[in-house]
Amino acid sequence: MIDTLMSNPLYIGIAVIIAVIIVFGFIKRLFKLVGLIIVIAVGYGIYLYMTDPNPAETLKRQAREVTEQGKQVWQDTEGLRQEAGDQVKKTVEKAKEELDKQK
Repeated sequence: MIDTLMSNPLYIGIAVIIAVIIVFGFIKRLFKLVGLIIVIAVGYGIYLYMTDPNPAETLKRQAREVTEQGKQVWQDTEGLRQEAGDQVKKTVEKAKEELDKQK
């Protein structure tokens, strides 16, 4: 089936057009998502400005809390990351050995 598609220029043209349409649709959705995120961020900023007597300090405090939570998650997953790295090394070594055996 792939050989049929690749050998006929008409099929290749149709495939390219479909791919362009899919990529264009994906980009449009990304722009909508970015626009929505910007609107939400501006709305949140306005909300903080109107309700909080010191919005800058509130934002700094929240940023610190998120940073601390991120550091905690990083520390909690240290063992998992180390384990995954070891597993990748073992897999690469096995693959190397198998390739050496095939030579």
